[in-house]
Amino acid sequence: MKIKRLSIILLAMTLSVVLVSCSKNIEKKIIGKWHVSSIMEINSPDGDWHDALYNQNFDYEFKDGGSVTAYVNGSPAGSSSWSYDKDAEKLVFASRPYDIEQLDDHQMVLYYSYITDVVRLEQRMTLDKQ
Repeated sequence: MKIKRLSIILLAMTLSVVLVSCSKNIEKKIIGKWHVSSIMEINSPDGDWHDALYNQNFDYEFKDGGSVTAYVNGSPAGSSSWSYDKDAEKLVFASRPYDIEQLDDHQMVLYYSYITDVVRLEQRMTLDKQ
């Protein structure tokens, strides 16, 4: 009986270390400067995706410590905070919780949705690491 309890405790401790490590790895991958290559949006009940980037040049610089700076056409356009919510598995910045659909050393794809009876907003943003 004691061996079974000890095994369960060791398994729980191992899982907690792995989950914290995964969260830190994700945060490390997010840190850096990212160029927004695509923003596709649905913001009407008809459900049609459209280009929301409008030929503008956007970059985000995610910094260690939780700050993010937005750049428009190379000039700073504002700063805010960012965080990774490991429980919800979401990147939170620009007042929105984004699902991370893809994250590697070269590209990050974020998805946001807010859908009610009268409002439908979905956004998929693709960012390339600089």
